[in-house]
Amino acid sequence: MPEIIPTGTTARTRHAAAPLMDPFAQDSQRRERQIAALHDLWLAIPFTEPSRLYRMLTERVIAAMEGHTCSLLLRERGTDVLRLTASVGLPADVDESVTLLVGERIAGRVAASRQPILVQKDPNANPALQNQGEGHIEARPEVESAMCAPLLDSAGEAIGVLCVS
Repeated sequence: MPEIIPTGTTARTRHAAAPLMDPFAQDSQRRERQIAALHDLWLAIPFTEPSRLYRMLTERVIAAMEGHTCSLLLRERGTDVLRLTASVGLPADVDESVTLLVGERIAGRVAASRQPILVQKDPNANPALQNQGEGHIEARPEVESAMCAPLLDSAGEAIGVLCVS
């Protein structure tokens, strides 16, 4: 039986839409995209203004991790304040005036512990987030899963947190 091809469909779009690739090849392509994104970012570091570089970082993380949102919070020097420095996919009312303290909410707890965390649906079900003295963390229904990783300096101190969901 001949293949029925929708009007305006090219061989390229037919191939891209076909889910016939084996899992090993898909994983290989995903890793290639991740490495390419990191390489592009690495090349840009010496020539890019920090605020643009932070934005590029969050964009590359979204692309490489196939996420929906990404935020970069950097610690203000000499304080326990984390400030939202760059983000992609967050609501329009969230801007760079957002701050939280080290130990506060998920990102603050990651900064305090200097350990990454993976959260599935309900953050309070994660043992790393329980009994931290901060209390209940409100689950957000639009977040299926999230990962937060601390950014550490050469002395092992948290200088920021990168979150992706």
